[in-house]
Amino acid sequence: MEQNSNKRIVVRPLIISIALVIFFQILNRVVPTMVNPTIGDIVRFITNFASILLGGAFFLAFVAANVNGKIPRNIHSKVELVIIFFLVVGILSMFQPISIEIYGVGFNVLMFALLAFIVWNHLVPKMPSEEMEEAEAAKEVRRNV
Repeated sequence: MEQNSNKRIVVRPLIISIALVIFFQILNRVVPTMVNPTIGDIVRFITNFASILLGGAFFLAFVAANVNGKIPRNIHSKVELVIIFFLVVGILSMFQPISIEIYGVGFNVLMFALLAFIVWNHLVPKMPSEEMEEAEAAKEVRRNV
């Protein structure tokens, strides 16, 4: 019962944010055709910025609400190290003087690693007390078998 109410709380803002993003994108398409080009560019910028900001914020909230407290600490730290590795690879690829193709790949690696780092650092791993409880429960099951 408690989980269903938590899901409703998370899903409702997600639906509202999707509706707002759609509304902003409709404004993005319609308003610039009705006003002068300068105002149209301003409207396009504001609506795209609002869509990205709203979509990102609610995506983070949705993922965090569904994943927080479920990731073991050791896995969380290992994934974080892998993401940091790709951040370093992306930076080194962008600052190398050898090839423009490597620069382009490095930019993409850096961009996706940065997005992954932002999302991953909003996720909270299991608390040490929860991990100890799970380990004790597993020991108890092994003893009973």
